[in-house]
Amino acid sequence: MKIMAINVAPKEYTGIFSDEMEENERRILNSYASPGTEVVVEYPKDFGAGKAYLETKKKGGPNELGYTLMAPGLVKKAIETEDRGFDAAMTICIYDYGVEAARHVVDIPIVATGAATCHVASMMVDKVGVLAPTTQGVPVTYKALRKNGLFGDRVAPIRGVTLPVQELWENKAELKRRIVSMLQKTVEDGAQICWIVGALLIPFAISAQEVQKELGVPVLDPIGIGVKMCELLVSQGYKNSRACYPFTFRPNPKDFL
Repeated sequence: MKIMAINVAPKEYTGIFSDEMEENERRILNSYASPGTEVVVEYPKDFGAGKAYLETKKKGGPNELGYTLMAPGLVKKAIETEDRGFDAAMTICIYDYGVEAARHVVDIPIVATGAATCHVASMMVDKVGVLAPTTQGVPVTYKALRKNGLFGDRVAPIRGVTLPVQELWENKAELKRRIVSMLQKTVEDGAQICWIVGALLIPFAISAQEVQKELGVPVLDPIGIGVKMCELLVSQGYKNSRACYPFTFRPNPKDFL
């Protein structure tokens, strides 16, 4: 089985700042895979909106504008993924922008990592706790949870992460301490399970298991959940439902946009 893990944006806009970091991303994704499964990590093409996406991040994003600008690249990458013989694709992004559009034009499962994480949490507990990437990312995080059935008294107050990831990348002990401290506040607010919207923190810097040992409640790893959901859908022979995602036309990736 081959799974394509699609980053949210072209490499220069993702926050991946070294070859070592990129290789770490590939290694961790493949560590979740069952024997016989390969996970390939690639980036969507920049159709000219990359600088605008980066600007939203500099201004304290993420927000709907930045992710919407990146969605066409994900759709194109999904088409290419199917044409290259992959069995499924997933997003390395918890907000899932572009996933539903992509399902209209390919048959292979396109796993929305954020939605999958929400539904796993819903099966396990009554109240979830989530940290947004930034303070300005709190509103879009509430919206993402609400779309997947988590709202009201099922969600502890969401806080924004304010960690200089690049500065702390070489000091994992301090990074872990700060992550645990922030999530502990969420647990004190009543969260029975937690996760962070930001794969650069969990799992690419610190594993969910490490944080879970300190926190005392389950800590979800959305990226691991995405890989396992891909394997599940492929093993059962599931494809995108044309009743939900009608097929109108399939753009040629060479002519896309």
